[in-house]
Amino acid sequence: MDVSYVEIDEIGNLDAGTQIAVKKSAESLHSSFSFFYPFLKNMRYYYHHGVYLGHCKVVHFAGQDREDARPRKCDIFQFWQDAMDRKLYKVQYNDPSVVLSTILTCHRADEVLARPGTWPGFQFADYNCESFAIWLKTGKNIHASELIRPILPLAVAVASF
Repeated sequence: MDVSYVEIDEIGNLDAGTQIAVKKSAESLHSSFSFFYPFLKNMRYYYHHGVYLGHCKVVHFAGQDREDARPRKCDIFQFWQDAMDRKLYKVQYNDPSVVLSTILTCHRADEVLARPGTWPGFQFADYNCESFAIWLKTGKNIHASELIRPILPLAVAVASF
């Protein structure tokens, strides 16, 4: 997906159904990803993604660790609190034809929150916060999210070893 990250100046201007992101330190990744740390060393940050639902609520895929990760609803300030640059970004799709309507995006979020098991368990490359938000916003399942792209050749080599 070809996207741009646009800084949000005012939360009041944020529409429901908007995909949002915050920058998080790559060092804040859970220790279960320690195998990848040497390959991520040049990566200072990654984007943690969610979808704004309106009324200061965000749905995102998160947890304390891999086993705890699931779709969750939280306050936008909770979502934003660990941002390394204290900024909130709108994820803007360069091809607007791939984006679902606001109503459908929010409906998908409500459905998955009601039945969190419908979204697969966490997988570093395919089922993470970015792929979850993209799925809500576009209906498409992506493979090799932005977080894994820098180390994809290595991950493929290790997986086939």
